[in-house]
Amino acid sequence: MLFKGIGRTFSTENDQQYETIGAFWDELAAKYGRANLQGLGYGWTDRTIEYAIGLIYGEIDGADRTVKLPETGWATVRGRTAELGEIYEKIYREGNLKYEIERFTDNGECEIMYCREKRMIILPVDQTNILQAATIHAVSWKESHRTFCAPDFIEKHTPARQREYLRSKMSSGTKVFMLLDEKPVGIVSVTGSLIEDLYVLPDLQNRGYGTELLRFAMRQCKDTPVLWILENNIDAERLYRRMGFQETGRRNSITDGLDEIEFHRPCSNIDIDA
Repeated sequence: MLFKGIGRTFSTENDQQYETIGAFWDELAAKYGRANLQGLGYGWTDRTIEYAIGLIYGEIDGADRTVKLPETGWATVRGRTAELGEIYEKIYREGNLKYEIERFTDNGECEIMYCREKRMIILPVDQTNILQAATIHAVSWKESHRTFCAPDFIEKHTPARQREYLRSKMSSGTKVFMLLDEKPVGIVSVTGSLIEDLYVLPDLQNRGYGTELLRFAMRQCKDTPVLWILENNIDAERLYRRMGFQETGRRNSITDGLDEIEFHRPCSNIDIDA
């Protein structure tokens, strides 16, 4: 994802960037309209910030900055422009940013998209952290199956039970991995070239963690990556198709009216290291 705009370097001493960037916005809004613009903050140092303003659609005249932005790892906050200070105070309280994109409307609303410094790591699961992995599996499995499984069956999937499930798979040669972003977030398993158990905690989904786990799992595969999904798991299917997976034509009947579908990912589809 590329951001193209007119860029300037602003001093952050005594928080003067709020006034000077605001004036920069006013200057370009007079020509293009505030609601048609977006601003990118990046490249913080102890004393400065890089800031570029471009069009939401199309390329602004005189663009002199092109910044390559990550495809994943973004979060979004919406609110009132008058409350911008409070919004940023809450965002920064949780850690430093790598990028921020600001959009403003003419009626006083704002949208802030931000991406933090990459802190994610993916570790092998072993006996020292298997309970953490099993807890992710239990919580996420329950949530993803709640609408079509009986309540008593759902409640059987406790962390203790899922720990034994993962332990059994690992003893048979399956490799299990856990993603941490300051805390455990998601897991995935790989057996040969079969990817399974891709789960992200429900309240941390749609932040790019699933994509990171899938990319990592594909790199562990010995051959063409293969996975199975329930046909009613639309969100997972959307992710896998975006990552280049295709249906193989094989299906398994799980229950009356519900099938499991096999997908594989031909090597030529996309760059898994992108």
